Amino acid sequence: MNTLKTGIRFALTGTPIENNLTELWSIFNFILPGFLLQHQQFQKRYEIPIVREQNEAVKKELLQKIAPFILRRLKQGVMSELPPKIENKILVEMTTR
Repeated sequence: MNTLKTGIRFALTGTPIENNLTELWSIFNFILPGFLLQHQQFQKRYEIPIVREQNEAVKKELLQKIAPFILRRLKQGVMSELPPKIENKILVEMTTR
């Protein structure tokens, strides 16, 4: 496997933190290899207890570990003059073609 040889690494993302914990692990493995363990160890230590067992103590531990590295901005804090998001649900019948 080829590795980028750089002094500093950044990851700018959309919403992978909300998507799933493997994506979170993957991002951290790029910027800080080994910080969140190897993937199998991460799954055993964090992902399975958080996702399957709903273990709040393990979730809190992971959040405390990653918090210093996360800069998260919400739309309300960036563009307060934007109107709220509008969602339209349109039902469409399936056709045979």
